[in-house]
Amino acid sequence: MPTMKRYKTKYPGVYLLHGTNPATGKPEKIFYIVYRKDGKQIEEKAGRQYKNAMTAARAAAIRGERTRGALSNAERRAKKQAEKGRMTIAKLWEAYAAHRLRRKSLPADEDRFNRYIKPTFGDKVPEEVDPLSLDRFRVKLSKMMAVRTGKPLSPTTVHHIMALLRQIVSFGVVRNLTKGFRGKVPVPPMPQNMKTEDLTQEQLSSLLKALAEEADQDAADVVRLALYTGARRSEILKARWENVDLERSVWILRDRKDGRDSGFPLSSAARQVLQKRLGARRADSPFVFPGSGEEGYLGHPKAAFARIREAARLPEGFRLLHGLRHHYASLLVSSGVDLYVVSKLLGHSDPTLTAKRYAHLRPGVMAEATEIAANLVTAAEETRKRGEKRKRGKDRN
Repeated sequence: MPTMKRYKTKYPGVYLLHGTNPATGKPEKIFYIVYRKDGKQIEEKAGRQYKNAMTAARAAAIRGERTRGALSNAERRAKKQAEKGRMTIAKLWEAYAAHRLRRKSLPADEDRFNRYIKPTFGDKVPEEVDPLSLDRFRVKLSKMMAVRTGKPLSPTTVHHIMALLRQIVSFGVVRNLTKGFRGKVPVPPMPQNMKTEDLTQEQLSSLLKALAEEADQDAADVVRLALYTGARRSEILKARWENVDLERSVWILRDRKDGRDSGFPLSSAARQVLQKRLGARRADSPFVFPGSGEEGYLGHPKAAFARIREAARLPEGFRLLHGLRHHYASLLVSSGVDLYVVSKLLGHSDPTLTAKRYAHLRPGVMAEATEIAANLVTAAEETRKRGEKRKRGKDRN
């Protein structure tokens, strides 16, 4: 095939060829530029007359950019190809999020990633991020203002963001997608301000009386189920009859916060509440607590909850349903129920969370621990004395 003749233009280093437009078959000029970079001569296409609206003047301008350090076509292609294979933190997030689709915490994590992590680290691969950059990011977060409150981010929020960054990259390391950061992610400790709300026997009696006297018995039954099951508000309000088996005393809790379904054993008190509601079940609704809204189930009955809290004279700041969840867990742990069992009943995704909040309530645990330590010391002392006694016996012989 004969080589097409190249013609000079009035611009230095700019040439043109007379070619054919591949779409129309009509004649079309193709512009090339020639320049030197790092001691090497480079020739590359600047563009076509019609497809790229290229002219000799524009080609000359492109040549000028190249001589001033702009990437050549080949360098841009190489960079694009390299970036395709770069496992950036944004790409790691996509893989991490896809793996955790059923996690109830995913929307919150996505917001944290897009709002805080992506702008700083999204286009970087973990190996590029040094420990100083990670620590500067932590300090930056502690000074940032929250959108909703206009106040600095809380220590809890900073903990969650840094922990999420660590989890995303650790996920990639486990799956051989990245070698990880060059240093440890400085995740600040979780502030020790978690509430373990509890009720005295007198307060509990007042609550039961307030529930019996409440005009809105739908709302009262929601509170009763929270008291007898420790379930989350959303789990109670969204409960469907198809997931309640009163004969076997089991309530199937679908897609809990840990992303799993679980069978919850109903106590006689919880079963009694559900049996009462079954007797008044609405034929047109699948929900245990039907509502008139678009979603079909009962909305958050704030007004009724406020009346119940006031009538029962509960402590200021006591969160009715969430507080009863804590009360439920506290009762179990203080009665000696294993922490792992309590964790499963509460639907905690991480059993260590249960341990952090409630381990101190286990009866006799600290006393048992101190006795174990004392017994070990005593045993060591007895061993030492026996050794000395044997030695003295040998010396006399």
